[in-house]
Amino acid sequence: MPADPFTRVVFLNHSQATESLKKTICPRWDQTLIFETVEIHGDPQSVANNPPKVIVEIFDYDSFVSQFYFIQNLPMPDLMIDTEESLPFWPRV
Repeated sequence: MPADPFTRVVFLNHSQATESLKKTICPRWDQTLIFETVEIHGDPQSVANNPPKVIVEIFDYDSFVSQFYFIQNLPMPDLMIDTEESLPFWPRV
């Protein structure tokens, strides 16, 4: 039975959803979800060793009922840790 799947990606207190693909049982999203600057506080080494979870949930959207939950996946995030203090940016005039 074809579905109208979409995914929701949750990272810390941010979330985004993909577009819903219509009538498919084998979805493939060619879509990038960009989370703007996300600040993670704590010791950089501790955060690198124990990164926050990224939760990927797949739903079936049915406009006549509600969203039907399929599955949840917990991939490991790639972290880029900046250990240097940020310097102010002054544009050239």
